[in-house]
Parts: sequence; structure tokens; C-alpha cells
Amino acid sequence: MGELKTKLEERGLETSGKKAELIARLATAAEADGPTEDEVEFVKIADEFRGMKNAALQGLLGMNDQKKSGAKEEMVQRCADAKMWGCLPKCPECGGGGWT
Repeated sequence: MGELKTKLEERGLETSGKKAELIARLATAAEADGPTEDEVEFVKIADEFRGMKNAALQGLLGMNDQKKSGAKEEMVQRCADAKMWGCLPKCPECGGGGWT
């Protein structure tokens, strides 16, 4: 809960109350601020991928060793994540899945 209070302090917001109240207070403030630059950029990138066919998305995901199955929107989100922040590595312990 310390990180939550720190974020509230950074915005000059009240830091007392139950955790659910603090989360709601921070969410309301973030909503009022509008989207961050990263969020705006992510939406633009995702929109580019939405124009592609599923087979093309699967090809990109496969080339980057990412999960290729799922609904189109899931694949779009994975492609946008990879373009913006890089691909998730495989788990070093089991060799499967991606880290979260």
C-alpha cells in the first residue's frame, strides 16, 4: 500500500482511507488527467495491427517467438506490446510461456 500512497502524494491527493478508496481516488485522478503519451502511442500502434489479417499477425508473432493463438484482439495486443516494449522472453525454468 506504500506505493499507492506515494502515487497519491505525487498528485497532491489525500492518502488516508481504505485501500479500495485510495485506488478509486487515484483512478479518478488518472482519468481526469487523460491518457499518457505511452497509452496514446500504444493505441496508434494497435490500430495499425488491427488492419492486418489474422495470418499476418500470427506470422509476426511466430517470428518473434510469441504465442500465435487467440482472438484477433489478443494477437493485436501482443503485437503492439512487442513493437512498443519488446518481446516477452520464454521462462528460463520451464522453457514455456512468456514471463508476466
